[in-house]
Amino acid sequence: MTIDEIKLLIPKLANQKASVEAVSAFENWLSGASASDVAEISDFYFQCIDQNVLPTLNYENLKSKIELKLDEHDSLASKSQTIAKVEFKYITILKRVSIAATLLLVLGAGYLYKNKLGFGNDLASIEQRYKNDIAPGSNKAILTLSNGESIVLNGLRDGTIKNKDQVTVKKIGNELVYANNTVSNEAIIFNTVSTPKGGQYMLILPDGSKVWLNAASSIRFPVSFNANTREVTIAGEAYFEVAKNPLKPFIVHANELNVQVLGTHFNVMAYNDESAIKTTLLEGSVKLTNGCASTFLIPGKIASLQQKNFTVSDADIDKELAWKNGSFVFNKEGIETIIRQMARWYDVNVIYEGAPPTKAFVGEIKRDATLAESLKIIELSGVHFKIDGRKVIVLE
Repeated sequence: MTIDEIKLLIPKLANQKASVEAVSAFENWLSGASASDVAEISDFYFQCIDQNVLPTLNYENLKSKIELKLDEHDSLASKSQTIAKVEFKYITILKRVSIAATLLLVLGAGYLYKNKLGFGNDLASIEQRYKNDIAPGSNKAILTLSNGESIVLNGLRDGTIKNKDQVTVKKIGNELVYANNTVSNEAIIFNTVSTPKGGQYMLILPDGSKVWLNAASSIRFPVSFNANTREVTIAGEAYFEVAKNPLKPFIVHANELNVQVLGTHFNVMAYNDESAIKTTLLEGSVKLTNGCASTFLIPGKIASLQQKNFTVSDADIDKELAWKNGSFVFNKEGIETIIRQMARWYDVNVIYEGAPPTKAFVGEIKRDATLAESLKIIELSGVHFKIDGRKVIVLE
């Protein structure tokens, strides 16, 4: 599609009257569009919204105005284009949302580009609010032995970790690997691996099961699974790939939730500051129990435990497992949910100057982005932030 054809389509998109085929054609055009083209149609789109879709607009006049503004800010344009392109790559549109919600993010990158050239927001104000940028989280964790000794894993050289539990533990890259140790002592020996805010880590348990820990999370486990069951306790969020062993069920304790499996892939989110404990199943089957209540999950389903009741629904796998795959994915999430996730990953506290905005957000942000880069993308919706030390202030 040409830029003029796109302009003819914009009023229909703005009024949510475009056909499915037209939306698909628009998305195909967008994938190869330049930042300047996106800026041009975004300006036109917002005019349609603001003026209730004018029946006729002077496209050439609008284009001339944009080109004139670009000429006036030639020295700034080069820098701004680079910034816009960097930020644009962090946005992925989820196609199952409404046209209006899709356009908000699709056109958002161009809108940001436009504002940085002086059309809207004050550039100095943006740079001032984000001058104290914060780097993203990384692979870091602490191993706590049964005697209370703590070993910081990040920065530790690869090799066997000497400990007083007489078990073989190796650090290999960003992984902690337990050998299938046999402990003769009748007392069960436990170790704990915990990640701070701004940390994540992966470990392999003595039975070969793999565990990924999200930020501000922990797992407590025996150094040898000698009992008839394999039981671990987590706090925060963890993704499991459980080694199959029909003779020894694998049980995860997360607050008041118990997850029992034989061999499967699943995610458990049990942060204390979240309203529900969520279990998402990718492979196999699991049994969830809480007191007298219980339910079974099949792949592709998510169970939420809230006020001692289970609710089972279709899972948005991309969203629930985004953290493990290096992203934040939002599908009509509120700002409080989004900022809680970011606060754990960037190790910051959050302050709201007024009531939290009621907007819903759709999109994806890579977790390797800095805090300022992530917040600038959310700002496309009109919510504004300020970084002050290790605090994020949600401005009124």
